[in-house]
Amino acid sequence: MEAVNHTLPAKYRASTIAVKAAADAVQIHGAQGIGAEASVQRHHRDAKVMEIIEGTTQIQQTVLGQFAVRAARL
Repeated sequence: MEAVNHTLPAKYRASTIAVKAAADAVQIHGAQGIGAEASVQRHHRDAKVMEIIEGTTQIQQTVLGQFAVRAARL
């Protein structure tokens, strides 16, 4: 359980930052960033897929909140 307390926040933070960075890159590149040939679009798609595969951010937020409540009770 101790390992989960350390890995879950890291996994949540990494997936959130990856999606944000990729979305920002698409915004910067504008119309060229959403084309099928654009590597920026591929990075955004891959980051979003990894966010889903690793467990949705909402579930990770719920579990992190439960850890925080348990820690506060101790």
